[in-house]
Amino acid sequence: MRILLAALGSRGDVQPMLALARELLLAGHDVLLSAPPDFAAWSAGLGVPFVAAGPSTEELLKEHAAAMGANPLRIVHAVEQMLSRHIPEWFTHVHAAAQGASGIVSAGQLVASSVAQKLGIPVIGVVYSPTLLRSSHHPPLMGTVQGLPRWVNSVMWSVSNGTLDFLLHKPFNAARAGIGLPPVASVNRCIFDEPPFLLAADGVVAPAPPDWAARDVTTTGPWFYEDDAALPADVEAFLEAGPPPVYVGFGSMVSADTDRVTRAVLEGASRG
Repeated sequence: MRILLAALGSRGDVQPMLALARELLLAGHDVLLSAPPDFAAWSAGLGVPFVAAGPSTEELLKEHAAAMGANPLRIVHAVEQMLSRHIPEWFTHVHAAAQGASGIVSAGQLVASSVAQKLGIPVIGVVYSPTLLRSSHHPPLMGTVQGLPRWVNSVMWSVSNGTLDFLLHKPFNAARAGIGLPPVASVNRCIFDEPPFLLAADGVVAPAPPDWAARDVTTTGPWFYEDDAALPADVEAFLEAGPPPVYVGFGSMVSADTDRVTRAVLEGASRG
């Protein structure tokens, strides 16, 4: 079976798909990973066939670093610019990569469900946190306050989904028309509500909320692979030279105020 794995985002979005790709290849399937060009060398090193889709994630994050740490209106404007500019090329690249595929597994690739519809093949979405799908038990991803009343979360989701539809409706439907598809009334429903999803997260740490009972969401547990490569000698020497170090990771976070971030890290480490 030929399977297209379509990922969009940074390392945290793509690395689990590399783990899935390795397992599918071991099971005898024909796999192709479509992701930002940042991951071409990593995929090659793991023996995973790869095709680039869209711009470099690192370059996008650097380009919009100041906006990502700004007020919500500025963030929305930056997201609108990014999506309007790159949705057409995502449609082009993913549609080309999916030719001959029996199905698509999508981790954040906004155009995957439309491409699958065009080709008449199934699509399955993947999320690594419950907060990426609507529930009254948690706010949308942009909501930073947990433990709010369920009705407040529901209102926040309605606002978030309405904003997404407003931002994407025109460029998304224009790109759908480009591959011969009719427009959709709700982009959000097309991407996040209609396909089945896999929740690739620990069921204890990040359980599926109870109001997902009517949704087609399956919890699989996290996806990872064991890396047998030895650490560089200087890293091994550092780890053995003293007590266990404190590790601080930022994921794909960007900040225009590195001094403030540094102070916060040092303050947090000193409290440990």
